[in-house]
Amino acid sequence: SKLQRELEPMRVNVLSKGCSLISDGWENVKHDHLINFLYGHPGGCMIFDGTVKVSSEDSENAEFVAELLRQCMERHGRMSFVHLVTDTCSTMQKAWRILEDHYKWLTASCCGTHVLSLELKDFAKVPEVASIVAKVGTVLSLFWGRTRWPRTKLREVIEANHGQCFGLYRAKATRFAGKYREMQRMLR
Repeated sequence: SKLQRELEPMRVNVLSKGCSLISDGWENVKHDHLINFLYGHPGGCMIFDGTVKVSSEDSENAEFVAELLRQCMERHGRMSFVHLVTDTCSTMQKAWRILEDHYKWLTASCCGTHVLSLELKDFAKVPEVASIVAKVGTVLSLFWGRTRWPRTKLREVIEANHGQCFGLYRAKATRFAGKYREMQRMLR
């Protein structure tokens, strides 16, 4: 396709410079277990390589996950990869060891953003922090109901009084960073 032809020079450039293979598992709304694969290098672009649907048993099997990662590396030329980045679950850590034993030049590490998210999640359990997060949730629940009127009115008042147009932010429950953004938006 035209897009593939346009991406090819970027893909070749990324793979020629020693790149990182990045992988993350997740579940969709149907609770299917999915694993995404990307590769790239710091001075270049990130290229999405695809998503694989796996069974829940396979997603917990380090040998299976290591094989998926190995197949991705082999498909693009194993010598192109010098770094592997995944989350920190025990399955991935075992997969790291398998791949590092097989590819002696490969270094595996955890995703720094993922680790930070886990640290913030622990921070949110501190009683004083949990109390503030709960209060923010109570205030936000007053603005999120069956009608948009309270949020619309709040945006109008903010724009009239401050000359800026922004409203409240309501985060998903899965990440503490979103809770931080909720609090930050309330304090603006």
